[in-house]
Amino acid sequence: MLKTTIQANKLLIFTLGTLAVLRPLAKITHLIHLFPTDKMGSLLLTLLISLIWFGTVLVKQNRHPIIVLASAGLIYAL
Repeated sequence: MLKTTIQANKLLIFTLGTLAVLRPLAKITHLIHLFPTDKMGSLLLTLLISLIWFGTVLVKQNRHPIIVLASAGLIYAL
């Protein structure tokens, strides 16, 4: 089940994991300063990324959303 779910959703997992890199990139490139405070910017970007992750999995009606989200988190961590 784990292997087949990951193989069937490779592109989705990679895309979600890569999308999460936007928050650290915003800090590195100082785009985070476009928000009133750095903390608010980090919080809002994290919230936005999380909503995109959950929304994508819900819209796709994936049979194993936890596996997909956990795998995307692993891609982000790498």
